Amino acid sequence: MEPDHAVGTVKDDHKAGFLSFRLFIRDVEKDGMFDFKESDVWGTDIPKRYKAHKLRVAIYQCESLPPADSNGTSDPYVELWSSLGSVKTPHCNDTNNPIFYKVLEIPYMFNDLDRAPPVILNVFDTDEGLLDSTDDYIGRAVIFLNKVELSLNETIPYPVKYPVKRDINDSHDI
Repeated sequence: MEPDHAVGTVKDDHKAGFLSFRLFIRDVEKDGMFDFKESDVWGTDIPKRYKAHKLRVAIYQCESLPPADSNGTSDPYVELWSSLGSVKTPHCNDTNNPIFYKVLEIPYMFNDLDRAPPVILNVFDTDEGLLDSTDDYIGRAVIFLNKVELSLNETIPYPVKYPVKRDINDSHDI
């Protein structure tokens, strides 16, 4: 038996990748049997390969981030994450309202906007001390591509503010 090569390679649980699947649950006693041949969704194949795109995201600023350091501020940076890797802005020192004005580019894999994985922007506090060198998680903005104005030609969309949340199930913005 060969050992699993994936064990120990994923350092952050939220960066393990994506899985495509379809799930159907039905109460047969209540609703009866379902004929999958009559459904358009079940008649289509799941694509085996996704098309490669280059995602370009302009990060302007964050407002009112919670403090992560003992002095009441943070040293924040933003990490743009995809299943193919991540890129990040430089960090800003001692501020809860950082201004980045940075364009991040990253490869992104999807076939159509309605089924594209969301863009994930993680906000971290930089810790560069001798004792505490692990960056602190501040929050996350999750952006669905089918709900944003995209620049598909030469026009540039206006900036939009997205809420940063500690927990994606949390209804309160930071």
